[in-house]
Amino acid sequence: KKRTIGPLTPPDYLNSIRQTWMHYWSVDKEGKDGVSPAIRDQAKIYRAKLRGAPWSSIGWSPESPGFFFWFEAQRPEPRVTYGMRAIEEVGDERCTMVHMISHRYAVAKETPKDKLTWHSVVMLEWEHGKFCTIVEGAYLNGIGGYKGRSNWYHDKDEPVTSLYKCMPPEMICPWITSAAEIRCYDVPVRNLSEMKEYVATYTGPDKRFIDPHYSFSHAARLTYRSRSNIAQYLINYISRD
Repeated sequence: KKRTIGPLTPPDYLNSIRQTWMHYWSVDKEGKDGVSPAIRDQAKIYRAKLRGAPWSSIGWSPESPGFFFWFEAQRPEPRVTYGMRAIEEVGDERCTMVHMISHRYAVAKETPKDKLTWHSVVMLEWEHGKFCTIVEGAYLNGIGGYKGRSNWYHDKDEPVTSLYKCMPPEMICPWITSAAEIRCYDVPVRNLSEMKEYVATYTGPDKRFIDPHYSFSHAARLTYRSRSNIAQYLINYISRD
């Protein structure tokens, strides 16, 4: 005989305590009339749905659209520049080499899903030979919402990282898993060999990386391959609808 769980209706005592959410204020109604939202009854529970300005769907500010940022950590005074403004500010040094780096994220005990999940970044070398740049794509506001903690800097576990100190306030907000941003990090390594040493330092189940792979290396062949050129390409890519 098949077992049953009875009627799929809630007991009467649940119906007696069920709450109904009542409309109180919206920007399209009360907001248009100049009425500001306010808590009138302290005994009631209020909830709000917050929406950003229309321009927030294309960037962190209306003046510089594009969910792309560049952390120029190797400048005498480090800074974060983002969106279209970055094209004018990051300089014109030319890229010489391109490398692909892939890894799994470090966890105490890997699940089958963890073993199938890989993260890949691109590392760029420059003509000056003083430092390299890591390029990665990830959740929108993932770095701002995570207090500027990046795997590609030694100070990730510090209370306040150098990246977080440099981030404009408009970039510090909760991450959105249904959207993406592109990040460029200037890192203090001069070539792939030095990057391998850095990754090895943080490889292990209790560190940052697991099973790193260096799957591609080649000389940059684009004619237009300056930092500003690359910033433009990345903004074009992330801004496509």
